Amino acid sequence: MSFDVGVQVFPGLPRDAVAEAVAYERLGISSVWIADHFHGAGRDTSWIVPEVFTTLGAVAASTETLRFGTCVVSTTKRDPAVLAHGALTLSSLSGGRFDLGLGTGFGPDLHAFGIPTRAAVSRLEESLEVMRGLFASSPDRPFDHEGGRWQLHGAFLNLPDAAPPAVSLAAIGPRMLELTARHADGWLPFGLTPRLYASFLERIRPRAPGFQPRLWVPTFVEEPGEDRSAEAEASGRLYLSMAPQVLEQALGEEAAGAAGSSLAWSPERGREIAASIPRELALAVAVHGSPARCVEQLRAFEAAGCAGVVLRITDPARRRRDVERLAAELAAAG
Repeated sequence: MSFDVGVQVFPGLPRDAVAEAVAYERLGISSVWIADHFHGAGRDTSWIVPEVFTTLGAVAASTETLRFGTCVVSTTKRDPAVLAHGALTLSSLSGGRFDLGLGTGFGPDLHAFGIPTRAAVSRLEESLEVMRGLFASSPDRPFDHEGGRWQLHGAFLNLPDAAPPAVSLAAIGPRMLELTARHADGWLPFGLTPRLYASFLERIRPRAPGFQPRLWVPTFVEEPGEDRSAEAEASGRLYLSMAPQVLEQALGEEAAGAAGSSLAWSPERGREIAASIPRELALAVAVHGSPARCVEQLRAFEAAGCAGVVLRITDPARRRRDVERLAAELAAAG
């Protein structure tokens, strides 16, 4: 296939994420990604959740050609200078193999730790401005910024061998899509069918040369005789319950009005919204089935304008096996 296939090595122990990254590099997988959460509460309290930048540092040191990234880092809980410093350090460690995915964050994860989520999109916008300024800074070119949240005077980061990472936004809402068009190098949303992906991608205009539209997608690879459609449906319902703009386009304004954003989402509200989502729509936002069928579904996203996917397989006990089977099918498909 002509587009990139990456894997989210999350959740799971940090040492297992590094071992997976090494194995996937040998398999020809193009990239690995890690989410930025404190825990899995709201979805699965059994998730083992490592810190994203520390784990990716180990990935950088253990691989040679594999790209890796954040899918995605929350600008709501992190200072932009700290983010920029960490991102440049990973770029330096890896020879420029790091990609920075940014988003506002997941409500239950932030609320449990007392992190306010008010005006999260405005915070993301200013965070991105500060990070871009610091990426371009040096001792000879310090950066000044007078913003609503941050004021920097003579600030600079000194990592002269670090290329600024490409920045992708996890955007679905109108304002986030507008920020993606103006400020981002790529797009990394979730919860879209191929048809809806193409429609939302058209809203990101104009797109800069080299812009990379990606998608992270829940993935359920089946063994012979196995049926994982119920898991795929439940996953699709979960992610759609966090995406009112997607539901509005797919089902109308009434459905959108019932949904909340990922910042406002709660398990109770999510279950209520999920129950009203048609099965066909829920299944269409997940890749599921035999390896051959999964490849067919990936081709549909490629045809919709997607340049690469991040496969989200949240069962660490079977993730490597599923990726190996899918990688063999991808290699056979060319």
